[in-house]
Amino acid sequence: MKLRKILLVGKDSRLLAELEEALKKEGFNAKWWDDLDELNHVDATAYCMVFMGAGLSAAEKERYQEAWKQDNPSILFVEGLASSVPLLVAQVQLAFSRQIEYEPYINSLSITNDTEPTAHFMVNADGYLEIKVFTPSLLSGFKEHTIAARHFEKGRYMLPLQKKYFSNKRHSYFMVREDNNVSCILDLNDTSVSRSYQAYC
Repeated sequence: MKLRKILLVGKDSRLLAELEEALKKEGFNAKWWDDLDELNHVDATAYCMVFMGAGLSAAEKERYQEAWKQDNPSILFVEGLASSVPLLVAQVQLAFSRQIEYEPYINSLSITNDTEPTAHFMVNADGYLEIKVFTPSLLSGFKEHTIAARHFEKGRYMLPLQKKYFSNKRHSYFMVREDNNVSCILDLNDTSVSRSYQAYC
């Protein structure tokens, strides 16, 4: 099977190099590039995805995306959420999950942030779920919290979340992985997370 080729673009060469290695371990053909002056010479037809780091300005992202989309209309773009390599890998996997046809185990999800924060969801088929929250950390950038990592049977579930996962200052992220497919990444600082999400969120 041909490896999915990904171009990693940004200004943080250390983070890009770590992300490249992590993606290779997941079976991707990744290459990082921090020479922004040479981006105009990138052959967009050689890649199926471009990952754009948070260090790039909105104007830079828009300019390159428009040009590369003209050369390769099917190319995918992922904009990095944070300086957490596992979270960035999950973002890439989520983008590819949305391109394939499979029936997600979770068909709805809502998260309430009140006196007892809780994740409510329905599992529509037996399967293995890994649910994590990524929270900002002064020492390591981001910290991973495993909420669940086990086999779930079909049914409705409620999982308690900690109040510290919800911050008004820095963003935390809620992720669901179903077997080898990431099906959901939510920003817990988004005030809309109290609504219900369908399938891919």
